[in-house]
Amino acid sequence: MILGTGASHTLRGHTSSRRPVRAMHLAYRSTFRRDTNIELALEAATFGGARLLGIDAYGIAAGATADLLIVDVASPAEAVVSHPSARTVINKGRPVGR
Repeated sequence: MILGTGASHTLRGHTSSRRPVRAMHLAYRSTFRRDTNIELALEAATFGGARLLGIDAYGIAAGATADLLIVDVASPAEAVVSHPSARTVINKGRPVGR
């Protein structure tokens, strides 16, 4: 089974900046408390959605669209639950927000 999340809106047009928020809501509503479970929610908000949409070139790989969110955290679970303020949004390979 593939689990993915999505949204009908974007933040200033940049969906990559909303993925940790969607993962946090999924983890919270699912009562996830362990890092491994929280990371499953992040997986659903990122790679799961891409798989459901049939996007092959997804992630950090040659040929993938460079849409990503860069945060300074110790783990993927921390990125979901801590709401880090220091972040950079990259859209189509270009920095568009901090």
